[in-house]
Amino acid sequence: MKIVFRRYLELTVWSVALVLLGLMNTTGTHYSLCIFKLIGIECCPGCGVGHSISYLLHGDLQKSFYTHPLGMFALPVILYRMYQLSLFHKIFNFQKHNYG
Repeated sequence: MKIVFRRYLELTVWSVALVLLGLMNTTGTHYSLCIFKLIGIECCPGCGVGHSISYLLHGDLQKSFYTHPLGMFALPVILYRMYQLSLFHKIFNFQKHNYG
């Protein structure tokens, strides 16, 4: 169980993060789990990228670019990383079942 958890942790984290960003309300204010915002610092580059990806997932390219220009770059990188992780697990499981 511990090995399965460790093996799929990163893929699960990225998947859940993208689903939550896709479900995030892009209008109005919302509660944030950002440590910087909780201690009173308003400018957080991580929040900007997260909001940018959320706008991108909602199809608002202009707000996405305005919020953080690297959000349009970060989303394909995250999707490619998820593809790598799923491909690795597929190959690993194939080799394990055929040669193990």
